[in-house]
Amino acid sequence: MKNQAEQDLRAELERVRARLAESEACLKAIRSGDGSAIAADPQGKPAAVPEINRDLTQRERAAEEQLHKASLYARSLIEACLDPFVAISREGKITDVNQATEKVTGVARDRLIGSDFFDYFTKPEQARQAHERVFAEGSVGDYALALRHTSGRLTHVLYNATAFKNAPGEIEGIFATARDITDRRRAEQEVRKLNQQLEERVTARTAELVAVNKELEAFTYAVAHDLRAPLRHIQGFSDLLARDVTSALSAEGRHCLDCILQGTSRMGKLLEDLLNLSRLGRHAVNRRRVQLKELVQEAIDELAPETARRVIEWKVGDLPVADCDPALMKIVFVNLLSNAVKFTRPRTTATIEVGQKVLNGETVLFVRDNGAGFDMKYAGKLFGVFQRLHLESEFEGTGVGLATVHRILQKHGGRIWAESAIDQGATFYFTFGNPDAIAEQLVTAQEAV
Repeated sequence: MKNQAEQDLRAELERVRARLAESEACLKAIRSGDGSAIAADPQGKPAAVPEINRDLTQRERAAEEQLHKASLYARSLIEACLDPFVAISREGKITDVNQATEKVTGVARDRLIGSDFFDYFTKPEQARQAHERVFAEGSVGDYALALRHTSGRLTHVLYNATAFKNAPGEIEGIFATARDITDRRRAEQEVRKLNQQLEERVTARTAELVAVNKELEAFTYAVAHDLRAPLRHIQGFSDLLARDVTSALSAEGRHCLDCILQGTSRMGKLLEDLLNLSRLGRHAVNRRRVQLKELVQEAIDELAPETARRVIEWKVGDLPVADCDPALMKIVFVNLLSNAVKFTRPRTTATIEVGQKVLNGETVLFVRDNGAGFDMKYAGKLFGVFQRLHLESEFEGTGVGLATVHRILQKHGGRIWAESAIDQGATFYFTFGNPDAIAEQLVTAQEAV
């Protein structure tokens, strides 16, 4: 029994050794890549290890197939990019490109690969600087460069690049694309050219208008100045007649003489206003910081003779310190307040307000009254010379005051407009033209309306 057991043990050991030998042969076949090597047992039947070999070979083939599919997918993605795409080594050599790169350079793929990436740009050093920035910063966006085709044609591009890493995490190279902006650049150049032409035309037109305005101002000054002498003669002799021969004149004669005196007086005032308006064109704007509330009070004091026997409620709010010509701005307030005094004459109690507020995000000043008002459909005539919205028999005036105000504010770079309704008073709004004009706000402006 003991001998039989030993024999059985020896036989089993030999079978194990045989299996080990078959396994070693199988592994050698796998390592050598020879998938056809098959081990067999002593009876010529395939052993169990070749089954393992075949399984491993099939897995290897499946992995190779997956790798091939991934490679085709990556190539499809690269070629699907409409912009030129380039893979670049750390040394600046091209390692891969797409067809768009071939088209923009005029160089075939096999010649591009391995060549110096920077040689295809009009300014190689700038391209090299962009390349170095990618390694320093990780990426570069919208870097302006120009590519040169073999034919000499230039393509202006925005270079965008990012670094890629290998398995250990080290930066291995760069993926870069170039967006063609040639058409956009051409359009921008055309716009700049048109803008320059427009600016030149505006400058020329402005010069023409300045010349015409100077001629008109000179003409207005000459006419107004030269008319004063004969007007003074008419007025002087009319005064003599009124003093010396009034008793000898009939009632109709005295009426005619009175009309002459009134007409010459009105014309004298008109010529004086025209001279003042023409002088504004030659008056330089001498800006300095001015407390507007003080200017308003000076204007009110100047109007005292006109308001002596009137009941007027003056409302002067907190006004800013402004950067303006004080002499000219006083004329603005005198004219606007004088108008308010005149057109509130029918009111038992006149209310005239001066203040500031915010309209559409802009701080503006205003003069408001509760007077006769006017129809807004005639508002366009307000600031023209000799334009009047009321009859002379109702309210006196030459129609030059608001034109003077308008001219002064224009010289400051500002503007003026009005809001009104018949018998509902009027509000005149005006600005100094830019945020710097009102240098220091003393109070928070009222809410916009």
